[in-house]
Amino acid sequence: MDDADNSSSDESMELFPIDHNREELVFKYDDPFVSTGVIRAVIEGDKEKLQDLLKAGRSININDNHGNTPVHIAVINNNVTILKFILEVKSLLVNSRNFKGETALFLAVRYQFTDIVLLMLQAGANVNLPNNEEVTPLHNASNNPEIAHLLIKNGAKLDVIDYGGDTPLNEAVSSGCLEVVCMLLYYNADANACSDHNLTPFMKALIREDIEIQRTLFNYVDDFNQRTQEGMPILALALTHETLFVEEIINRGANVNYHLDFKTPFDAFQLCLQVPDEDKFRLIWNKFVYLDYDKESILSKLCKADLSSNNFTEYLDIILSSCNLMTAIYAPEKDDDIKLLITTMVRLILPVDYINNVIYILWSYGKNVTPEDLDSMFYYFGYCELFKIGLHMDIKNIGFDENFNFLHLLYDPQLSFKSFIIILNRYIGLFDLNVMFINRMSKFMSIPQLTNIPNYNHVVPCLKDIARNVARDYIIETYNLQTSRQYMTHVNHMETSQVYKKLLSYETQLY
Repeated sequence: MDDADNSSSDESMELFPIDHNREELVFKYDDPFVSTGVIRAVIEGDKEKLQDLLKAGRSININDNHGNTPVHIAVINNNVTILKFILEVKSLLVNSRNFKGETALFLAVRYQFTDIVLLMLQAGANVNLPNNEEVTPLHNASNNPEIAHLLIKNGAKLDVIDYGGDTPLNEAVSSGCLEVVCMLLYYNADANACSDHNLTPFMKALIREDIEIQRTLFNYVDDFNQRTQEGMPILALALTHETLFVEEIINRGANVNYHLDFKTPFDAFQLCLQVPDEDKFRLIWNKFVYLDYDKESILSKLCKADLSSNNFTEYLDIILSSCNLMTAIYAPEKDDDIKLLITTMVRLILPVDYINNVIYILWSYGKNVTPEDLDSMFYYFGYCELFKIGLHMDIKNIGFDENFNFLHLLYDPQLSFKSFIIILNRYIGLFDLNVMFINRMSKFMSIPQLTNIPNYNHVVPCLKDIARNVARDYIIETYNLQTSRQYMTHVNHMETSQVYKKLLSYETQLY
């Protein structure tokens, strides 16, 4: 049997039935032992056999089980000799696609075979044919400037979108190829084209934290309030990723308070807490408007953020020295943000002088003083100067709850010592009162009437203790003192020794 007869027999086997459990073999189209005829000749690089088969009438456009034709396979194998021969065959369908919709040019671009890309273009390959996912050769060339330039010069469409809504420029940004980005911009590609997630090229550059591509695209951005599909504006992306352009983004019109006109949990302040950066925070703070005072104060959010000691003090210093300090002063009625602030500063082991200075500034701008705030100061620093100053201010939200303790005798002058004992006895049964305050109370006073406190030292009250309590009630009733500030001021101006003044203000320990 001659070669022609053999080739005729082979032709019937170009597509063959798949044996059970041998399906994986059909995907090995680069294995000549599972291919036949023209396909096998191309895989083996056997030009003479290929010529004989074509002379015998075999088709140059036959496809394998992937849909790849001989021209596809020649490209995949990077066999320029065979490819040149195939491209000269008049019956060749140069734009034929495999089962994924890929042309031979598409594959040449993917594998970055520049010489083959040029050959395919010279043979008239369609430069814009996409695959089944609408990806074009130019999309594939996003990281290869030489091939991208060849495609553009041969008519590649610049703003065609793939299945994900990405243009070649979007892909070039994702690939991090600055040269292709610049090339596409030079040829007037749309610099603000959005992908399916509403990501512009500049947004992608922010997410990739590619400073040079950000710099290249910056002046092409036409709307600095553009949002992603999830509602994240450009400024939000800039605050959470590496960039040098936050200030310029704001100067170009980005709305620092984007959360006001578009409901989103990602306000600029919150993002600065999540991704700490002193310089970025300074830029947004002075313009920031906060409206969630019914939920939580700025100081509470700052304290609850997972910030290092340095980041915390940097942020706090920016707030305290800013013209926007009043935004941090306001708080919901039950938001113990000063207590939380003191606790946080102690936890971060900040100097006592620094802590005092912070509280002084907040108080001087009208921040309310509450029993919880003073309790916290006393808890950590004892009867310190800061605590004394707080007693000379109007104390707000004085109430009787699980935080009730002997310091309420100072906070609320209208509370008689007899009423104090009654309330304390009642609350001992209702709440697990702070053991620390019970222990400290035993150093300042002895109250035999307290029977429900375990381990409380029921000693006989000394004369100083009894006299102080009686004198306190007498002074308050006689001079009709209503507030802690009035009581402390009156005691300080009494014509008596400092020893008695310290007794009346519960500064002196008696036990």
